[in-house]
Amino acid sequence: MTGTPALDPRQRHVLAIDTTSDYLSLALLRAGRPVASVYALCGTRTARTIFARIDELLAGAGLAPRELQAFALARGPG
Repeated sequence: MTGTPALDPRQRHVLAIDTTSDYLSLALLRAGRPVASVYALCGTRTARTIFARIDELLAGAGLAPRELQAFALARGPG
């Protein structure tokens, strides 16, 4: 079989994002356990701040965006 070998589940990085309210909530998980998080009141500025906040979160954990294996997104009224 060709392609990229399966990543050890203990090393998988997931970025969870919730923008369903006035608060931006981000969490970085490794093997299902929280590594870092951001919870910030953004109101209507979420779209202007989300990428900078994600960059800060990843940099603080020593990760680059390409090292993420999955995203988890909240779906709601916001």
